[in-house]
Amino acid sequence: MRPAPARFPVLRPPPPRLVLVVALAVVVGLLVHRSVSQASATVARFGPTVEVAVARRDIDAGARLRSGDVAFERRPEAHVPAGALTSDPTGSRARTALVAGEV
Repeated sequence: MRPAPARFPVLRPPPPRLVLVVALAVVVGLLVHRSVSQASATVARFGPTVEVAVARRDIDAGARLRSGDVAFERRPEAHVPAGALTSDPTGSRARTALVAGEV
């Protein structure tokens, strides 16, 4: 008579490559989670963004603004000065001298 098969067969250990791949996936997942959490915290700290007019080049005070003088960019609301333009200023005159990149 033959003996009964073992109820729980002995499991072979996973190959080293599989262990390495799973460990690497866990590490990458944790790094991505950390990066996304930091980005979310930064967005929450600066608040929502608003689209404002930004000078593309240096503009003298009193100069008439042309279509290529300003571009619209999204900036954190906390960094936008009071009175920043949210509409197209083409045709109007600059009240003060503006430096390229200034809102």
